[in-house]
Amino acid sequence: MKKFYLSLIFAIACSFTVFSQIPNSGFEDWTTIGSYEEPVSWASFNSMTAEYGVYTCEKGTPGSPGNYYLKLTSKDVMGLVVMPGYAFCGTLDFDNEIMTGFPFTGRPANLTGKWQHMIYGSSQGVVAVQLTKWDETTQTQVVIASLEYTLTGMAMSWSDFSLPLTYLDSRTPDTCMIVFMSSGEEPTANDYLYVDNLAFSGNVAGINESSVHNMQVYPNPAKNQITIECSDAIDQNGTITIVNLIGQTVYSEPLVSNKQTLNIEQLDNGIYFVTIRSKEGTTTQKVVVNR
Repeated sequence: MKKFYLSLIFAIACSFTVFSQIPNSGFEDWTTIGSYEEPVSWASFNSMTAEYGVYTCEKGTPGSPGNYYLKLTSKDVMGLVVMPGYAFCGTLDFDNEIMTGFPFTGRPANLTGKWQHMIYGSSQGVVAVQLTKWDETTQTQVVIASLEYTLTGMAMSWSDFSLPLTYLDSRTPDTCMIVFMSSGEEPTANDYLYVDNLAFSGNVAGINESSVHNMQVYPNPAKNQITIECSDAIDQNGTITIVNLIGQTVYSEPLVSNKQTLNIEQLDNGIYFVTIRSKEGTTTQKVVVNR
């Protein structure tokens, strides 16, 4: 279920005006839609469950700060399914597919805010962000930066959070999409995630391709194999991932040495981003597959 909902964040988004911050970031503004309320500039799955009198996205009070906060709670729907609390900053169409995020042209380092969260089963909630830009050449919405964070533990009172974005492209985005979910793949009734006081912080000028690990990726363009070599000592409990232009992870394996060769025969021709994550930090480089 988690993968189903997270896949929505990769839908095409076309927005063209400038917006500098997150709309309704303190969740103070709500609008009434029939039998339920929805946070202004955000969408939920309340329209899917309203006929059963079930609402997984609600207005909580008091906020931190302010009067209100975003209250997401996973709930049982007529004994048929447990629906996770879900909120998306943007617009959903009538089939609950994402149409667009919100216009955004910054390159922030972190998503910050306050939250409370807890689960009653084993499936933690998720925070996801994508910054994208329309590419006229490829006619696709290219991922500039992304964040996918699975909650850990619990926060029984308001706690500050700061989650880093990973940049894959040096261009300026035009669109941002943000998703919050109270549960993951196996939601349990009463799992919850409360959110307030959202903001972006810091600024990333461009992709830092070599200062963390001094990483080289070759050959580039590549055919069936690539070698990743780091001249600096690295922690071997890290990971190597390859992401495509729409933000999907298409390859992942443990980082086991300073020089590692990957078999990429399964990848189609195109542009990809190779990322090393270790305790020293994160390094990303672009690679082209061309057979």
